[in-house]
Amino acid sequence: MSKAIYDAEASVLLRAQGSAAVTATATDAAKAFDWEYAAGFALVVKVSDVETGVGDETYSFTVNALDPAGGNSTAIMTTGAITTAGEYIFALDGDTARLIDADAAQISLTATLGGAAPSITYSAFLNPAFGFAP
Repeated sequence: MSKAIYDAEASVLLRAQGSAAVTATATDAAKAFDWEYAAGFALVVKVSDVETGVGDETYSFTVNALDPAGGNSTAIMTTGAITTAGEYIFALDGDTARLIDADAAQISLTATLGGAAPSITYSAFLNPAFGFAP
């Protein structure tokens, strides 16, 4: 399994490690983000626990771009299904994001949960992806 090579000083924290479990669809607080310099960024989601006991739970994440006032939100990227604990890394490109939402100035992350009793514990951040190491 590859691991991203991170520059911790350049990370944009979207959800802190040790945050409480999420049990319903929720959007984390928006953060200022300069999409102009987002080329080569990665969304890193570290899932430490995911409930699958009932069997109908579903989980995915959506990266949102918001206008400067934070009022209008546009989905930039949605992950595939999250099915187990682990580190998930998704490429994110600022040029593509600006084509979708030209006045984007902030970023947020939405965890979309479904099923009878979903629960997921995770942290998330954006980081320049300088490459991947084996």
